[in-house]
Amino acid sequence: MDSLGWVLVNTVETAASPRWIDDLVTHAALLNERGATALLFDTLNSGTQALDALTVLGAMSRETTLRLGALCDLGEGRAASLVAREITSLDVLGDEGAALIVRSSDSERLTEALAVVQALFLDERATAGGSQESVHDAPNRPRPTTAGGPPIVTWDLTNGEMWLHHNRQGRPLSSTSINRLEDFELGVADITIVTQPVILG
Repeated sequence: MDSLGWVLVNTVETAASPRWIDDLVTHAALLNERGATALLFDTLNSGTQALDALTVLGAMSRETTLRLGALCDLGEGRAASLVAREITSLDVLGDEGAALIVRSSDSERLTEALAVVQALFLDERATAGGSQESVHDAPNRPRPTTAGGPPIVTWDLTNGEMWLHHNRQGRPLSSTSINRLEDFELGVADITIVTQPVILG
């Protein structure tokens, strides 16, 4: 099976570039030429100010032919149900749809979050979860445009395992780390993580 071709950028620094959205779109185009299928962000900064990755991705969504997405750390202010709705909005906005990586050092919470997100993507009214992440009879409007809902990767920090989930089916993933976006090579791993900050401008 071919690799997934996702690229996860740990940190982007935008302060030095007055046209940083255009710069990100240019980087996305170069990755697309190299065979990448999705671009995801963890942290975006402008100097000392943190930017919301999902807002930035919304601005990029009509300007790129890559699937766009974000990494979400559970327990840091965003519930899985809110993230699911934000990713749904991105999925509707972007021509190529959206993607999500959910990361946690709490395996039980990760399982609950996956159930919540999948239910909101797939069910007319979602009831799912457990003691830490849950929804009850919750709608999700508009519905995702990607058939089966946007793909979800769970990243369990207790063992380092990553799993791809789509339409309630899953498979394990391989990952590798590189220093620069320019070092991306399709086929090396399912997910390529760019460890050094990408400084725009």
